[in-house]
Amino acid sequence: KHVQDVHDSVIRHQIALNSGYEMNTQGDSFEIVFCDVLSAAHFCKGAQLDLLQAAWHPGILKLPSCHVVYRPNGKLLFAGPRVRMGIHRANKGTYIKELNKVTKHVQFSGQAVKVAMLLGDAANGGQILMSGEAMQASDVQLTRSGVVLKHLGVYDFHAKPMPVVLSVFEVLPPGMAKLPQRHMGALRGCDMLQAGEGLQVAEPPVLENSKDSVLVVVVIKVEETMKNLLPQVEDLAGSFAQLFRGYKVPVATHSAPKRQIQFVFEESSDAVRFSLMVQVGLMAALWEDIHPLALNVERNKQGKIIMRGPRVHILVHASNEIDQREIQLPPASESFPFGNGRRISIPNLLGFTANQSPSPKQSPRQSQMQSENGSLRRGWVTSQTYTGLGMMDALTLVEYVCAGQIVVTEAVWTFVQGRLPALTQVISLGTHHLRGLKEPQSLIELSPSCISGRTFPPVPSAHCLVPGYRQAPSLLSPLTIMFAKSPPCPAAPEGITQEEFENLYNQVVTAWCDLVRRLLIRFNGYECKEPER
Repeated sequence: KHVQDVHDSVIRHQIALNSGYEMNTQGDSFEIVFCDVLSAAHFCKGAQLDLLQAAWHPGILKLPSCHVVYRPNGKLLFAGPRVRMGIHRANKGTYIKELNKVTKHVQFSGQAVKVAMLLGDAANGGQILMSGEAMQASDVQLTRSGVVLKHLGVYDFHAKPMPVVLSVFEVLPPGMAKLPQRHMGALRGCDMLQAGEGLQVAEPPVLENSKDSVLVVVVIKVEETMKNLLPQVEDLAGSFAQLFRGYKVPVATHSAPKRQIQFVFEESSDAVRFSLMVQVGLMAALWEDIHPLALNVERNKQGKIIMRGPRVHILVHASNEIDQREIQLPPASESFPFGNGRRISIPNLLGFTANQSPSPKQSPRQSQMQSENGSLRRGWVTSQTYTGLGMMDALTLVEYVCAGQIVVTEAVWTFVQGRLPALTQVISLGTHHLRGLKEPQSLIELSPSCISGRTFPPVPSAHCLVPGYRQAPSLLSPLTIMFAKSPPCPAAPEGITQEEFENLYNQVVTAWCDLVRRLLIRFNGYECKEPER
C-alpha cells in the first residue's frame, strides 16, 4: 500500500504540472492524455525523477523489484518501483472520445490508445518509449527543449487481431539532467524487424540552389591515446547534435576516417554552439572508464580545471562545394555507433541555448520504412552522406587543430560574428598557406569562458601570410611601434563627383593596406589595428 500511495501521488503531481488529464486507472497503471507530445515527454521524465528521489520506506528498498542500484561512480541509478511508460500521438480518426453517462468522465479508446499501451508494456522498468508517429510530429520541439531521443528500431508487436509494426524511440534525459541515463535491455513482447539509428534524429541538411547557400561541417578528431573512447565521445556529441539539429555523417566502416566524427549543420551559429558545448561537456563528464591518472587534468594559474578527459580537435568549416549522395549501409548497429557506448552524465555547467529551430520536416526514415502494401523493407539501409571539395578541405584543416581546441574558418566567422554565446573568447590565428589546400586560410580560435585558459602552439603552416595573436611580439622584449595613417579623403577635383572620387580613394587605401601587409611579412612586423575608413 505504501508503494501504491507514493506512486499515485507522484504520478498525479506530475499530471497537474504538465496539464495532463487522468483518463483511467487499472490497478497500478495510469492512462493519461496530454495536448501535445512535448508535455507527455516532460511528464514522463518528471515522474521518473520523482520516483527515483521519493522517500521510500527502507523495507520497500529491500524488495527485489525496488532495490537500490548505483553507478560505479556512486550516482543513484534506481530506487523504488521501476515504472514503464509509453507515448503515442493520437491522430484524428485513430481514437474515440466519449462521455461516460454514469460518471460524467471523458474517456478515450481506439487504436491509438492500444498502441500507447503496447509501448508501455514493451518498455523495461524505468524506461520511456515513444512511437515514431509521436517523434515525427514533435522532433524539433522535443530536441530543442532538451529531450534526447534514441531510435531503437522497428518492431513487430504481436497484437490481435492485426499485428502492429512501430518505429520505436527511447526518451532519454540530456547528459546534464538530474535523472540518470539508464542502460536498458531488449524490449519485451515484440520482435525487432530493423535495427535503429541510435541518436541520429535530424534530417540531412540540403544545400539550396543559391550562390550564397552553404553547409557547415564540424569535424571532431579524437587523440590517438584516447581512441578507445571514440564511442563515448560520439555518443556525447550525438546527444548535443540533437539540440542543434546536427546531422551525423554516416560512413561505410571500411572507409571511415580514423578517430574522426563528422556532422553537418544548416546554420553556422548552431555548429559553433554545438562545438563549444562538446568541448565543455567532454571536460565535465563523469568518465567511468578512465583511470583517474589517465584523465590528464590540467589547471590554470588560479587552480581551475581547464582540461580533463579525452582531448578532441574540433574544426568548423562552411562551404558551398559539398555534395550530397546516398550510401548503402548494413543494418547492423555498428553502422550507427551512436548510443552503443556506455553513456556518461554531465553536470550542468553550460549556459548555452539553441537558436530558433527550423520547421519540422517529414522524416525519410518514416517514409522508407514501409512499402506500398505496408510491409517493412529488410536488409541494407539507405542513408545520406556528404562528399566534395568542402568536405575534403574540412578533413585536411582538422589536422592543423590542436587537441582541446576549436577552430573556425573565415567562412564560418563571417556568419557568427555578433551571434556568439556571451563570454566566448575569440583569438585570431592569422592567415596561412596550409599543405593540402590551394587557397590561403584565415583561422579563428573560439573557446567558452570556462576553458579560455587553454593555450596552444601557433598554426604549423607552410607559410604564414598574416600572423595571428600568438605570433604577436612578446611584451617582455623591447618593441618598436610604428603608426601609419592615411589622410581623409579630400574634396573631389573638377569633372568627377564626390561619391565617385571617394570610391576611387577607397580603392587606393585598400591597395596601400595590401602593400603594408606584404611588407610586414617581409620585415617580421605585426599588425595591431586595422585602418579606420
